[in-house]
Amino acid sequence: MMPGSSDETPHASSHVPDVSQPSAAASPEIPAAPAPGQKMAAERALLGLLYDLRKFHSVVDFGCGLGNWLNVARELGATETRGYDNAEFLAAARGFAKTDIFAADLSQFIEMEKRSDLAICLETADRLGADAAVPLIRTLCAAADWVLFAAAPPFQQAGQRRNENWLEYWAGLFSSNGFLCYDILRPALWHDRDIAFYFRQNACLYVRKGAQEALRSRGIGPSASPASMIHPELFLKLMSWLVNRAASGTDSRAFAEDLADFYQGPWPAPDAKPEIPPVVAGDAP
Repeated sequence: MMPGSSDETPHASSHVPDVSQPSAAASPEIPAAPAPGQKMAAERALLGLLYDLRKFHSVVDFGCGLGNWLNVARELGATETRGYDNAEFLAAARGFAKTDIFAADLSQFIEMEKRSDLAICLETADRLGADAAVPLIRTLCAAADWVLFAAAPPFQQAGQRRNENWLEYWAGLFSSNGFLCYDILRPALWHDRDIAFYFRQNACLYVRKGAQEALRSRGIGPSASPASMIHPELFLKLMSWLVNRAASGTDSRAFAEDLADFYQGPWPAPDAKPEIPPVVAGDAP
């Protein structure tokens, strides 16, 4: 759906499998804390790329869960971090997060006492109702000049989330708040299997007009027409399920083999430092 369209979100059959993590439920289960030594590849890769572009000292995360992203932000050099999420997360988060975590209704506008260098909202917006989209994006845009954002497109979670929507929909809401989309993270991380596919598929940087000098100075311009993309990992999972269902028990190993073929392509080595490619687009005045 695009801004201005119906609030109704298409729902899949209850038999369609949930093909990504975390839970697709509107009231998600509290996730387990990372095991000792866990790489937290997504957090380190995405935040590391952004930190290289513009060092951030204050970070706020809406839908912070256990505070993993904020913990990594502190590792990189952030000194002020705050997280907001549903009350269910607080008990678990306070035993793990190295930051302040607060209960909040993310479906309502949240006014910050001061702006941060970076706001984060990842795979959270789609959990809220469609009527929460406008106040949530307004909260993010009021919280920081740079926003790292990702949300599930339709059927990523088998239609079980409340507002699964296309990237164009979210980019339109950011644009209405005076923010430009920089689609520079997905191309840099697309083939890194250590990172959950939904971050590689959905994560974009949104920057307030007038706050893009760090990007302009590197020859990086905003994306004129940011577009939804479906990662092959999600596509193959859904197609494998459909084919197997239609064939009534066809060998499901086809999915694993097809996925292995994709990752064995001529892609950058997983341990190679990702680079953000310049976007061929005119920068905004």
